[in-house]
Amino acid sequence: MQNIAAREGLTFTRYADDMTFSGEMLDRAAAVKISREVSIVVGRYGFGINLQKTSIAKNGGRKIVTGLSVDGDVVRLPRAYKDAIRQELFYLDKHGIQEHCARIGHKNHLSYLLRLAGRIRYATSIEPVIGQRMMHLFLRIFPTFQETERLIFQDFVSDD
Repeated sequence: MQNIAAREGLTFTRYADDMTFSGEMLDRAAAVKISREVSIVVGRYGFGINLQKTSIAKNGGRKIVTGLSVDGDVVRLPRAYKDAIRQELFYLDKHGIQEHCARIGHKNHLSYLLRLAGRIRYATSIEPVIGQRMMHLFLRIFPTFQETERLIFQDFVSDD
């Protein structure tokens, strides 16, 4: 992959099984040619390219790499990720945990809250200001959450 990228004057990056080729391409046809070549090389090793997760982005176009929106050197959460969390917080605030979980078919309220808190913490690691606002709202809705979380996880933390 690195050789293909170098030959074409591109940058190759990989995270687990996500591959990204970035740089200036002459046109879409050249990008499609490289995409086919990558598919052939990967196929030689018994793997395949997921065409539903393959995209060719133009300069100035939306670029999602490993689930994050990349614009030059700026990495952000995709708008849909942030909107989904905001929507969940809105419904939790409006309807409460029991009614909201009943509406979405989630029976374990605690696991739902732990998962949502984890998603908010992930958001904070990418976009601190937005994530902190979300966590502030989450803790306003569930003021005892941090104490509950401490009680749950105290057995997993050693004093060493």
